[in-house]
Amino acid sequence: KDLNIKEFFFGFYERRIKRLVPALIIFNLITSFIVVLVIDNPGYQLRTSIASLVGISNIYLFSQSTDYFASSVTLNPFLHTWSLSIEAQFYMIFPFLAWFTGFSRSKRGGQDNFLFVITFLSILSFIFYIYLNIINPSKAYFLLTTRFWEISFGCIIFLLRNKLSKELIQKKELLVYFLFFTLFLIFIIPQSLGLISTVFIVLNTGALILLLNKEYKI
Repeated sequence: KDLNIKEFFFGFYERRIKRLVPALIIFNLITSFIVVLVIDNPGYQLRTSIASLVGISNIYLFSQSTDYFASSVTLNPFLHTWSLSIEAQFYMIFPFLAWFTGFSRSKRGGQDNFLFVITFLSILSFIFYIYLNIINPSKAYFLLTTRFWEISFGCIIFLLRNKLSKELIQKKELLVYFLFFTLFLIFIIPQSLGLISTVFIVLNTGALILLLNKEYKI
């Protein structure tokens, strides 16, 4: 039986909510309680916590012009939730792309349509990422428009893996060498070249996906 649009969207979001929200709520409750006890003026931290619960802590942190690596943010235990918010925002877009390209409905040509659309959007996102790294590093760091390509790259690799599975079996040794080479580069690249390091991290993750032995569905 083919899924209708309501079943698909509800099923998609239900799985993501069950996977992400319970752990996030428990973490926020326990951490907020500790923050109130140990920090004199915890407003900034608690606002970050609330923002993370509705999937916008990255936007809130950007609005505060937060430098993730500055020593002044070390007392915000919710700082890392920015990436979870980006993931949540990505999940708001992803099912629309999957459904209307025909991919999630197993329509003829749906996978190729989906691959084309998500690759096109990823290229745009990557261009924005490079450009904003130069003129506005905080925006490049915290917003979905410049992080979309990192998450969608995994989808692209997954789809290509299904198409090239036989060829990959013969070239796994090359992927392993590539994996260790990029890991080495990530460790030696200085922080001032963080953009290059980020690219290598994403490529490294793509290599790991290609090395998977089992078949998975999105």
